[in-house]
Amino acid sequence: MRGWRRAGVVLLALGVLGLPAAGADVIPGTAEEYRLHLGQAQACYAWVDYRCVIRALEGLLLVGRALPAGLSEEEIREGYELLGLGYLSLGLYEEGELAFRRLLERDSGYCLERVEASPQQKAVVIRLSEELAAVAAGESLGRWVGLRIRDVVLAQLRWRDRALSEAEAVGAVLGRLVEVRARSVVRQAQEFKWGPWELWLGGGGGWRGLVGRDGSLWGGGWGAWLGAGISRSPLFVRLLLAWSGHGSQVKDPVMGEQGRLHLLDGAMDFGVSGRLWWVHLEAGCGVGAQWLWADGRGSALVPRLSLSAGMEVGLWSGLRLFGRLESPWVFARVGPEGALQASVSWWAVMGVAWRKAIAP
Repeated sequence: MRGWRRAGVVLLALGVLGLPAAGADVIPGTAEEYRLHLGQAQACYAWVDYRCVIRALEGLLLVGRALPAGLSEEEIREGYELLGLGYLSLGLYEEGELAFRRLLERDSGYCLERVEASPQQKAVVIRLSEELAAVAAGESLGRWVGLRIRDVVLAQLRWRDRALSEAEAVGAVLGRLVEVRARSVVRQAQEFKWGPWELWLGGGGGWRGLVGRDGSLWGGGWGAWLGAGISRSPLFVRLLLAWSGHGSQVKDPVMGEQGRLHLLDGAMDFGVSGRLWWVHLEAGCGVGAQWLWADGRGSALVPRLSLSAGMEVGLWSGLRLFGRLESPWVFARVGPEGALQASVSWWAVMGVAWRKAIAP
């Protein structure tokens, strides 16, 4: 190493004095040319002239297609190391990482041991070594692809007068990610399998509570619930019929307690369902109508919308215990101006259902 440094100092002195350096007629692309440039770089590094180091080595190590034959691994390692340190010392971190990455690709066990190297420079080499080790182990394929794309983009930016921009490089990577994701979605759609056709019948009872103005007039009440439908996982369609009765909470001072309120719902529910371990879960929405009447106060038929969620647990021979929460919304015009008003209630139902496969 000292011999190389002495030779570099001599070459630098010759250049300063304007005298022709020995080996000026060296054949390009040979090991002798590489050694000549390496000696110049060593001398420049000793004089802390990092730009000179880069000029001496970047053409051979980063631009050249292949290194000439006849070089020892120590000479190659010395060149990449000086070039990488020169870049990092000038704040050119991307180019410095590229030089050290090329060195680590040749020697995965390389470690920066120069005494004059700063902790930050050593940390860069350690990080690059860990990244390449992760790529080799198959633990970070995406990161490896990103690094290779960045290397190509940086080379284009530096050696083609920076014709491309970082935005174009990021766009290319994002485009590739979108393409990969789109292919994954298409593949999953092609591999998707529908479940068998199933017949569903169920019935039960529950408690319905009224919310808002209706809740101040009538209390909650018990009711009955019936349903029938078909499903093909993950979709289902179901017809339902439900009734509940509600006692008045207001007493007229003259007439006494008011009559009971009766609610009769008919609707079509549709939604999605699926299994989670041994539990069958579902969520859906429904459209239909509600007929309501109060004893001695007339009746009305109003439109109805609802949201629902439920679960089933298997018993035996297709029988299932189910629970269901539902929130129906009904709409009616009230008052002399016919303003549209929404009324809300909620259902908590439990019952028994029977599910039977009828077609594959």
